[in-house]
Amino acid sequence: MKYPNAYSGVKTLFKAVVLNIAASMLFLLSSVFIAAAGDDLLEWQTVLDEYNTAAFVGIIITTLGALILSLISFILQILGLTRGMKDEPLFKTALIYVFISFASTIASSLTAGISNSQITDSFKILAEVSTLLISLYIIFAIRSLAQKLDNGDIDFKGKALIWVLLSVFLMTVASRILGISSSEFSSILSVLAAVFDIISFILFSIYLFKAKKMLSESSDS
Repeated sequence: MKYPNAYSGVKTLFKAVVLNIAASMLFLLSSVFIAAAGDDLLEWQTVLDEYNTAAFVGIIITTLGALILSLISFILQILGLTRGMKDEPLFKTALIYVFISFASTIASSLTAGISNSQITDSFKILAEVSTLLISLYIIFAIRSLAQKLDNGDIDFKGKALIWVLLSVFLMTVASRILGISSSEFSSILSVLAAVFDIISFILFSIYLFKAKKMLSESSDS
């Protein structure tokens, strides 16, 4: 195997993305529960109602499960990129954006309660962009390895995936902006944005699986 560290890194990143897909699906399910419960969920006296109790429990379980999977995925992502950058420096750039995304997400949560929502929105946007850049730089790193291994197929598919991820990212952002401006359809658009996220994760995981196979089949000669 010509790039053992990159192989180990991509293999770990693949596991991280699979967990991210599972977490996104749980978040999506949580959004469905919230949309189904509606404003009644905010009235604590109605939580005791049989229907709202089921929705409330569903939200707690799916959200908690998604957070646990996201945390494990985050740790695996760091491990994968740390291993991969020993063979390909572009993985190091992706690792930097992992920490930027994490810090931005924490900052957006901490500032969520203040009156000026623009600060929170700014941190959310930074987290969204950083997450996109993580995926892009991982693809850049894999394409660089593919070029070194003279694998035109993985290189081409990586280039195509970049445009797909950019398109999905724009659709996700558009859905969230429309959700903010239109309270009537905010729940539906939030679900739509979550679906776009899952689609991008699935496409990315397929590419990582193929890259893992390419690296495993590479020879030292």
